[in-house]
Amino acid sequence: MTRKRIMVACVVAIAVASAPLTPALAWRHHGGPFLLPFAIGAAVLGTAAAIATAPFAAIAGPPAPYPGYAYAPAPYYYGPPPGYYYAPYGPPPR
Repeated sequence: MTRKRIMVACVVAIAVASAPLTPALAWRHHGGPFLLPFAIGAAVLGTAAAIATAPFAAIAGPPAPYPGYAYAPAPYYYGPPPGYYYAPYGPPPR
């Protein structure tokens, strides 16, 4: 019986320790009434910017396709300059 009481006490202790201490209410952390004028201003400004730039977006057409993640082409190999070539063995050609 003592073992059963210890096990129940451990389960209750773990349940109490894992319970959240504060409520999960997001409505209390939205910024308050001081945020409302800035939120309305941002919405108006964003809408005005979208309307003002719509003709440019219509004229520009679709964007170019992205080339992707490919390796760059290998650079052209010029070889060593002429001063580094060794002289041939024997007399020069006639």
